[in-house]
Amino acid sequence: ISAPRNHERRQRMRDMRDLLLAESPCAATMTFVLGHRSMLNAEERLIVAAESAQHGDLALLDAHDGSKPGVSHGGRAVAEKALAWLIHSVAASRAAFVCKLDDATMPESTRGYPRPPEITLTRLDDDTMPHLPNLVADLRALQSEVPNPSFAYYGVHVYRMWDWASAEAGGEPNAACGGHGDDGPPQQSSTLKRLYRLSRRGQRCERAAGPFPFPDGSLEIVGRGALEAALNPRGNLGQSRVIS
Repeated sequence: ISAPRNHERRQRMRDMRDLLLAESPCAATMTFVLGHRSMLNAEERLIVAAESAQHGDLALLDAHDGSKPGVSHGGRAVAEKALAWLIHSVAASRAAFVCKLDDATMPESTRGYPRPPEITLTRLDDDTMPHLPNLVADLRALQSEVPNPSFAYYGVHVYRMWDWASAEAGGEPNAACGGHGDDGPPQQSSTLKRLYRLSRRGQRCERAAGPFPFPDGSLEIVGRGALEAALNPRGNLGQSRVIS
């Protein structure tokens, strides 16, 4: 997922992608996701239009982007674009895995897989550069070694707790309580021990649910079967419109 003004960051990622694939060739494309329901100013619209015409690797999905006086779609835009990407990927491709990383870059990697043409679609942020050949190798191994790879998860876990009553009363809007760290499952980490202490009676997270394992967003790759079950429980998958 990217932001309209991050054109220099996107170009650095294109350059790095080309270097990686020159050294270790594999079939991969990279697409940057922006929101079509945007509040972009005239300058941002010109930047996006010119870049799209030059590179052809921007996808505008049905989600908010940008901001205007008194309104910011920062965290909301990231969440909307991520969800739009997951829905679009499942509805419009045959990818075996759909991936989310941080600021919305999405590499598609196909080399070595048995089912062409679309095997892996990835969403990550434009401050994250995936090593595409290594990612292909790991997912190839996952497909051959995991009993039901369609429901597999590959990525980073942390521990989190949520206090929904606090959020409804005007607390943290995402209901998170107790913070988190980079030391997630499967180890019994210092963060997990701290969260358990905060969940005790009389502590500030005593009403919170958890702690639970939580995908932290820096790298999330989900099997197609799991996403279809989550996004399409009644056989009627919603469509995320691609604008360009």
